[in-house]
Amino acid sequence: MKKITSIFFILFLVLSSLSFAQTNNNLNQTDEKGQKQGYWKKYYNNGNIQYEGEFKNNKPVGVMKRYSPQGYLKAELKYIENSQKIYAKFFYPNQNIEAEGLYIGKLKDSIWQFYTEDNYLINKVSFKLDKKHGLEEKFYLVVKYQKNCCGKKVKSTDYL
Repeated sequence: MKKITSIFFILFLVLSSLSFAQTNNNLNQTDEKGQKQGYWKKYYNNGNIQYEGEFKNNKPVGVMKRYSPQGYLKAELKYIENSQKIYAKFFYPNQNIEAEGLYIGKLKDSIWQFYTEDNYLINKVSFKLDKKHGLEEKFYLVVKYQKNCCGKKVKSTDYL
């Protein structure tokens, strides 16, 4: 019984290492035209990941993640297939959303939302061809201090 268990364990290790080797071999591939194909990861000189995502014919497809040199997620870009539309989310170092909206090509389009580092919505801006277009809404956070039943100060927040 020990012999069979040992054989299965060795077989498991061999198969695991083969599948790991295959995924590494498929990383950062280009075709005969030099175009990026498949899954790509690029790193900063300090060893932290710079970006990761899928490419097809040198164009990003699906979700592309970009990171800061310090290693935190800085942006998540969702490329919409057969379109120039890209839904983007940008993040603060604490991973709360800083801004989100739509790009068409490299230009902001539609309504973009901007947040504080504490995750409060502070601004909605309409864009067309990367220029402000239409109404802009601003939100102001009001901090109130009230006393509870026991006389303790209690902080509450609300939008003005």
